[in-house]
Amino acid sequence: MALVKNNLFTCEFEHDIFMFSCAFEFIEGDDGDGWNTPPVSDQIMTISVSMISYTTEEGDVIKLDKPCDVTYIINDDVKKDMHIAITNFLNE
Repeated sequence: MALVKNNLFTCEFEHDIFMFSCAFEFIEGDDGDGWNTPPVSDQIMTISVSMISYTTEEGDVIKLDKPCDVTYIINDDVKKDMHIAITNFLNE
């Protein structure tokens, strides 16, 4: 059986005038043993996405009192920026 390391992370990313925080789980894969155990790929599972601030037309950054859960209402452009931020975070 392949061993995996479960790691929970958060990273912040920006899209347009909004700042988001993303919580995700990174499961590190295993190369296998080349014989009985097949390799297991790395996996990234998004747990939640929250909006934490926005920028006004005057350039003021307004932090929200509580993060607003937007996990199920973000569009594909925001998801793309989120995946870029997660990839950059993991490659640091």
